[in-house]
Amino acid sequence: MYLVILYILNFFFKVRPCDYPHIENGALTEYYEYYKEQAFPAQLGVGIYYRCLDGYISEREERWPLIRCTKAGWSPAPKCLKKCSPGYLENGRFLSSYWNTYKEGDEISYVCSPHNLEAKVTCTKNGWSPTPTCTSKIEIQNGYFSESKNRFNLNEEAKYGCQIGYTTPEGNELGKTQCLREGWTPLPKCISE
Repeated sequence: MYLVILYILNFFFKVRPCDYPHIENGALTEYYEYYKEQAFPAQLGVGIYYRCLDGYISEREERWPLIRCTKAGWSPAPKCLKKCSPGYLENGRFLSSYWNTYKEGDEISYVCSPHNLEAKVTCTKNGWSPTPTCTSKIEIQNGYFSESKNRFNLNEEAKYGCQIGYTTPEGNELGKTQCLREGWTPLPKCISE
């Protein structure tokens, strides 16, 4: 009976070695990639270095992060995050150094000229989100802004009118639009009657 209990305890509490770690956008050192059949499963305490592919970075921003095989698996869990750089922004500028690099989850601000509208973007798996854009002064074909000012703040509404023989898509002579981060919404439009 004692042996049966010992067998059951060993079965349920058996220390499991670590399998080959699949790292999205990363790779192990060449040795472990080449000899993975012999190296895995890895024993407890084994440490392995990995690297992130170009355009990605580890959570701690190390060039060759170390992971170690523990009872709970690889620790810390290997992870490669997308890198985003501010870069050039037509009609605007990022509020950070051009040389700074950001990783997935980081957020930065940018300003659009000449209105100095500020917006924020987040670095995601697919790059900056929402895509940073700064549109220059908007012109309404067959229409005009009825406001006397030429500067609008973020989330501010503006009224526009259509020339004779044209209406808004809703069939009105006057329309409203709002200055949002993505641009004017809805886009001011004057169509032929």
